[in-house]
Amino acid sequence: MYALVRTGGKQYRVAKDDTILVERIAADEGAEVILDDVVMLGDGDKVTIGTPRVEGAAVSATVVSQTRGPKIIIFRRKRRKNHRRTQGHRQDRSTAIGVDATEHRQQGTNHEVDHRADHADAHGRDPGQQNRGHMGDERLPGPINAG
Repeated sequence: MYALVRTGGKQYRVAKDDTILVERIAADEGAEVILDDVVMLGDGDKVTIGTPRVEGAAVSATVVSQTRGPKIIIFRRKRRKNHRRTQGHRQDRSTAIGVDATEHRQQGTNHEVDHRADHADAHGRDPGQQNRGHMGDERLPGPINAG
């Protein structure tokens, strides 16, 4: 079983006992974290895609270390002005190991249900559909519609 999990603004494909390097997770080393923003689950030929996430699915992982990435140098200059600015940056990262994807299905989750009929007005129109400038039978006064 594998999962596509979103953390730190990025998505990672993880399976059991994988080691992944992610953006910093606010947890101590050795702590177990639950990543519940699962976008997709796969188990052989069975694939569950979330809209936008899979309800009841979670990925548990253990934080192995809190490290920092390589130093990145930001250098800005303006030509002919002797204007130079140097700035450095190191991104905080976490290493997670023992990733295990689990799915806890509940009754009525991840099923396509059309709720539009419940919210239709008296004329059967969907309130989500807005009038996009269609004039219908109304006529504009003036010389535009003369004739």
